Amino acid sequence: KYITIAPSNGGFKTGDVITIKGYCDSKNASCIEIHSDANGESIFKTNTFASSSNNGSEYTFTLTEDCDNLYLGRFGGGNTYITSLTVTRPADSGMARLSAAFAKNNDVVLNTKGTIPLPTLAVKAGNTELNSSDYTVTYKNNTRVGTATVVIKGIGNYKGTITKTFKIRLAAPSSVTVKAGKASVSVKWSKVAGAEGYKIYAATKSNGTYKLVKTVTSSKTLSASVKNLKKGTRYFKVRAYSKVNGKVVYGTFSSVKKVTIK
Repeated sequence: KYITIAPSNGGFKTGDVITIKGYCDSKNASCIEIHSDANGESIFKTNTFASSSNNGSEYTFTLTEDCDNLYLGRFGGGNTYITSLTVTRPADSGMARLSAAFAKNNDVVLNTKGTIPLPTLAVKAGNTELNSSDYTVTYKNNTRVGTATVVIKGIGNYKGTITKTFKIRLAAPSSVTVKAGKASVSVKWSKVAGAEGYKIYAATKSNGTYKLVKTVTSSKTLSASVKNLKKGTRYFKVRAYSKVNGKVVYGTFSSVKKVTIK
């Protein structure tokens, strides 16, 4: 777990000087590490802290990237006590803090070719929108369903690094058809890029409660039969699924198809 340091003036900026003071009175030595991303690598690690009787320790480092928050964690066997943390922004830095936002939203969908249309970014320094030549953009984990990361780094007069994330989702199955048989239906659909399987749901009303009636565990199988159905009107819809880090993620539902079972 980390202690989150969130400034009230809109974030930390490249060139900010962070000073940490503290002590460790435990027999086992301990240190402090600082992260700009709670899930990323540390950007600074102190040496071990001296005891309070020895006036503790003081460590200073300078930020080399812009970030919204800082995250403090302890490593080592002892308990570390932080007595102060100060941030000094050099008066002569003259740098506007970089910011970035997605033009519409941060969700994109795998298209039928399995490629990903990247979301449009607007990068600014202060209130000035920058040209693409003023920064570099690096994408990570953007080749499949899940959470992708985009890292923006300033060039030339613009310094600092910003990290943003966006979601990559499965598309809805298209060309869904449902054909009634004797106490059964046959459901077909088109392939969804990135899917590992499909799930079929049914309800007795179009806006009713849909229940899972069939799971297809192969991405290559694009049809399935649902049997042992009672006579009457049924509504069906399909959605694709995949697994990301052991967790099942779902795509958007297809349009609803109505069928009468005789």
